Amino acid sequence: MHALQLLLGRLTSGIRGITNLLSSPFRFVTQSFSSLVQQFSQLGRSLRLPTGLSGSRFFRGLRDSLPGRTDAAVHKRVKVSETAQFSQLHLINKTTTARTVIHLGSTIGSSFTDVTLGADNQTRLRFSQLDPTRSQGQIGLHIIYSREKVLLDGTPIAGEVTLNEKSILTIGQQEYACNLFAWDRTPIVIRVDAGYATSTGAVRDINEDAIGLYQHKRGYLFALADGVGGGRYGDQMSAFAIHYLLAVFHRNIPYDLPWSQTLVRAFQFINAEIRSFVRRSAFSSGTTLTALIIKDWEATITHVGDSRLYLWRGQTLTQITRDHAYREPIIRDTRHANDTRTPPPMRDVLEKAIGKSDQLQPDTVTLRLIPGDRFLMCSDGVSGVIPLQELADRMAVEPVRTLADSLVRLANERGTKDNSSVIVVEVLREGYVHDIWEAREESRVFVGYHRARPLRLGKPQDNFQTHYPTSRSRWALVLGLLLLLAIIWGVGALNARQQTTLALDAVHTITPTPTPEIIPTLPPPTTPLPTLLAHAAAPERSHHHAVG
Repeated sequence: MHALQLLLGRLTSGIRGITNLLSSPFRFVTQSFSSLVQQFSQLGRSLRLPTGLSGSRFFRGLRDSLPGRTDAAVHKRVKVSETAQFSQLHLINKTTTARTVIHLGSTIGSSFTDVTLGADNQTRLRFSQLDPTRSQGQIGLHIIYSREKVLLDGTPIAGEVTLNEKSILTIGQQEYACNLFAWDRTPIVIRVDAGYATSTGAVRDINEDAIGLYQHKRGYLFALADGVGGGRYGDQMSAFAIHYLLAVFHRNIPYDLPWSQTLVRAFQFINAEIRSFVRRSAFSSGTTLTALIIKDWEATITHVGDSRLYLWRGQTLTQITRDHAYREPIIRDTRHANDTRTPPPMRDVLEKAIGKSDQLQPDTVTLRLIPGDRFLMCSDGVSGVIPLQELADRMAVEPVRTLADSLVRLANERGTKDNSSVIVVEVLREGYVHDIWEAREESRVFVGYHRARPLRLGKPQDNFQTHYPTSRSRWALVLGLLLLLAIIWGVGALNARQQTTLALDAVHTITPTPTPEIIPTLPPPTTPLPTLLAHAAAPERSHHHAVG
């Protein structure tokens, strides 16, 4: 029996060893795969992409989708739909079970509903929609007047308070249960995704286009300026126009203002400054300017020049702006003036632009936005070589992050003779509390507001710089001036010393040689040389000799 048990034990151990041997390759593969996933997740946590690369936006989106991300930027991306707007508020009387339905508006800050409640309708309350990014609640409650004590969740109401789901509203002896209903799922806060690109091209030496971007929690500004092609100071005029618009948006976005009027005045101030610059210059100059402000599901467009802005909605691309330009034949030289076999070449002439005339009235358009709308803003270097239908085809299938780069690249491949710039903006269907993209300043792309950027143009001969000066350059200028003054002072002192030495040498040269018997008896030359010569000529020579 003992031998049989020993044999069974050895047989069981052998079977277990064979099983482990056969399963080890599968275990090795499983462990290796798990380790690879873990390392890839760790790479996603620590990956940092350099700025300025053409494909960085795509890889950044891929990085953010990796599992295990703990970056603060990812956690901030809370969809507004999770705190979506509520269209109705139901107040249920706990005593009578009567239901009061309050319909809430869809525009933040400007829409409210007043109701009368309480015993004998002696309390009038105002309910309004709140922005979830600025408040701890969804509904705002304000007492207009009341003869009874009003409590919210047992606390007396002072001023405006926030009301949430399941709150208890007490008016005198009556209690109301609050229920919120979201019939409209359109996000309260509008959020957009955007892409942009600009290029000098193969023909021009410098890029006279300028792009302006401003991200704010209450709205956005997108602007495009195209300096007058071939004109002097075109790059400086376009950059100045963008700088001024960014400053205007920065100072006015905290307030609820009519943006169409604000932009028109800003365009006129920019035009007046450039006109003043042109009058002091021997060269004409100017720029086109197109601005798009998106705020509270409304787009405000202000435009002058031949840059274009398109709207993609319902699978249709529509040009919103009008080209302020006309085509005319180029005047030929004398040798080809009478050549009628070939038509003369044509050129575009701006009839309205910044700096064209003293009086300027830009075009303004206001649009109500819906989720899924797309805007395409481009300079004539792109619209002149890519037809409308091809732009529409690309807008239908390509994401905004890559569309701007591809359109600029396509314009260069087709031999555009101008600079190429594109801005693409998409209104998201599901808004976020925070943006899912970030504008980055690049060459000829200006982001946000900087105090150091000049809001006035210098004199034409001042060699006005496109980029705003830095503190380092100012200190270098001061040190250079101090060094120059020190060199001038040193050279002047050296010249004065040399002149004094030459004068003394001349005096010693004309001094007559004294007689031999007088030289040993004369005192050290502590008095001026002419006085010593006068004493030597006196008749008392023997007296001095006797004293010596």
